[in-house]
Amino acid sequence: MKKLFVAWMVVGIALFGYALRLYPPVDNPRVTSTFGEYRPLGSRGPHFHMGVDFSTARRIGIDIKAAADGYLDRVVIDKDDIYGYVVILVHEGGYKTLYAHMSDFAPAVKEITDDLEREFNGERVVVQFHPDDIVFKKGEVIGKSGSTGEAMKPHCHFEVRDEGEKVSYDPMLFLVGVPRPIDERVVIDKISVDSTVMSFVDGGEYEFKGDFPKLEILAYSIGNGNRLGLKDIKYYLNGTLIYELSFSKIDWLDFGNVSYVYDGEKSRMNVEEYVAWYRLYPIDMEANLSMIKVNRFPEVKRFPDVSNIKIIMEDAWGMKKEAKIILRRVEN
Repeated sequence: MKKLFVAWMVVGIALFGYALRLYPPVDNPRVTSTFGEYRPLGSRGPHFHMGVDFSTARRIGIDIKAAADGYLDRVVIDKDDIYGYVVILVHEGGYKTLYAHMSDFAPAVKEITDDLEREFNGERVVVQFHPDDIVFKKGEVIGKSGSTGEAMKPHCHFEVRDEGEKVSYDPMLFLVGVPRPIDERVVIDKISVDSTVMSFVDGGEYEFKGDFPKLEILAYSIGNGNRLGLKDIKYYLNGTLIYELSFSKIDWLDFGNVSYVYDGEKSRMNVEEYVAWYRLYPIDMEANLSMIKVNRFPEVKRFPDVSNIKIIMEDAWGMKKEAKIILRRVEN
C-alpha cells in the first residue's frame, strides 16, 4: 500500500454560497467528456465521471490555467491514482476547482514538487498550502496538460467541488465562454426492454412483462465529433413524470453507485468509443441517490397494460430531444 506524505496544514476558508463564474482552463476550449458519464474501470472501480474533460489535442505540455482568482489549496503527486498529478484551488465562496492528469506544475510550486517526488520516489504525496502561500489570478498558468493517472490520452480533467469536498457539481453550471459544438445533437440510438435490445423507433410499440418494464436507452449527445453524456433524462408515464436522472451534482458517497444509473454489462468506454446505457427504472426502490431526482415507481407499483411513454433528454448546453413510445404488457 502506498504511503501518504502531507506537508503543512491548511486553516479555514471562506463561507460556501458564492455564485462563482469560471472560465475554461484551456485556450480554445472543446469539451470531450461531460459530468456524470459512466467510467467502467480504474483503481477505484466503476464510477461516475465527476467533472468535464477539455481537449488538449492529445498533447502534453499545454498550458492549464486557473478558472478564477483563488489560492492554492493543495497539489497531489500520484501517477497511479485515477487523477494523476492534481492541482486544487479555492475560490471566493469556498468552491474548489480541481485540475487533473497534469504532466507538470507551475513554477511557483515546481521546486517543491520536484524535491518531494525525488524524495518519496513514486509514493503518493499531498502538499497542503496555507491560504496566503500561493495565489493565482484567473487565467494564470497553474500547470501543464498530461496523461498522468488513468487518462487514456492527454487532456485536462476539470472539477468543481463544494467547500468540504463532499459534492461535485457539473462545471457547466459555472463555466462561461465554452462554445456550443457546431455538430450538437441529442441521439437515442437503441432501446432495451426486459433485456431485449432493439432499434429505437420514435412512436414505436414495444412489449414488456411483469409489473413494470425494465427500460434502458442507449442515448447521448454529439459534440465536436464525440459522444457525450446527457445532462438530464425525464421519463413520463401517460403524461406524469415518474422518473428523472439529473446530473447537476453528485455526492461523493455516490461516486461508485454507477450500477443504479447505467447498465454495466452493456456500457463500455475506450479511447475511440463511449457507449452508455441508461437505466430508466430503479434497481432498488428505496435507494436515495443524488442524481435520481424523481422516482415514483413505488407509487405506481404496476404499469397499465398499455402505457404511453415520453422521454425528454437534455444535453450539457440545454438542447432537448423528445421521444415517444408505447409499452404493451404481454403475458409471461
